[in-house]
Amino acid sequence: MGKYNWLYQIRGMAIIAVVVCHQQGLLHSSEWIQLLTLYSVTIFIFCAGVTQAFSLKKLNSSFITNERYSFSEYIINRLKPIILSYIVVTIAYLSQRNMWTGLEWDMLFNALLTFSASPPLYFLRYFIVLICVAPILFAFVNIILKKNSSGVVTNLKIIILLILTFLIGYYSIGKLDSLGQSYLFVYTAGIIFGSLPFPKVKNVQLPFIITTLMFGLWSTKEFYWARVAGNFNYAEGIDSLVPKLQMNPPNLSIIIYSAGCFFLFYWCFKKVEIHQDRIPVFVLYPFKALTLMGKYSLDIFLWHLFVQTFLTSFEINLLPNIWVKRIVYYSAMFFIPVIFRILYEKLKNYIYDNYKK
Repeated sequence: MGKYNWLYQIRGMAIIAVVVCHQQGLLHSSEWIQLLTLYSVTIFIFCAGVTQAFSLKKLNSSFITNERYSFSEYIINRLKPIILSYIVVTIAYLSQRNMWTGLEWDMLFNALLTFSASPPLYFLRYFIVLICVAPILFAFVNIILKKNSSGVVTNLKIIILLILTFLIGYYSIGKLDSLGQSYLFVYTAGIIFGSLPFPKVKNVQLPFIITTLMFGLWSTKEFYWARVAGNFNYAEGIDSLVPKLQMNPPNLSIIIYSAGCFFLFYWCFKKVEIHQDRIPVFVLYPFKALTLMGKYSLDIFLWHLFVQTFLTSFEINLLPNIWVKRIVYYSAMFFIPVIFRILYEKLKNYIYDNYKK
């Protein structure tokens, strides 16, 4: 297993929750399932921050070795494939609904600028902005960690940075929502986590992780059940501290629940990594599948509803029973985007290699 497979596996758990959440009314009707999947996008954003920290650490090393590569070039190179994928998927969703036949340019530009071609695309509005501010956040984190301060002082500075990003995101609500609201805080926490040595997993940590998870789940349940009952402005308990935050971007309850899920996943996947030599090969197959889904999680995120609508349009929903239907739908939604991405990469590399010659 690879060095960062645990991160791909956590992203795999996040994308599973995203896809399952979007099947209410089609493959399930349980509010409990919806509640349990509420960690999905928060962990996705946190993992994006971790990955960004890895990337920026490499970029920072290139400056030290005097290689010519600017932060602006870095941002452009990071955004190019994402924006290209976004344009393609927007055209695909509009075409699927017969809103784009190749001539409706005003419709296309409006959908691109408003991220409205499909509900999950709202995520890219935040994701793109967070990538743009990542070098600034990383610079602050880097300064804090490189100062010759005691551990207490360093931790205090990190806490202050987290509080500041939370307040900036919170007070931008209704003014500059593209900053991501509470996602700015979650993303910054991910950058900090990715900049520090990864914690070793110990059995003594498990009670604290489970306590955090259960408190977050209980608090999230109170909030979510209020929404199910029709109260879309619920702000009680810990959420009374930040009443303007609701479900997406997440309130404090969901952030705590997501933190508990992340560290439980981290603990479990690191344990598997440590003991993999003693685990039968067939037991590792689900972990390999999770790694694959995590590696291509953004593709699955962008395309799963397109695949779902395509299957439904061919009356695949008339399959003999709900379990066969679930197997067909979930298999298609998870693996068709992955297969097409792999084929695209192979074709691109083939063309590039032959063009070079």
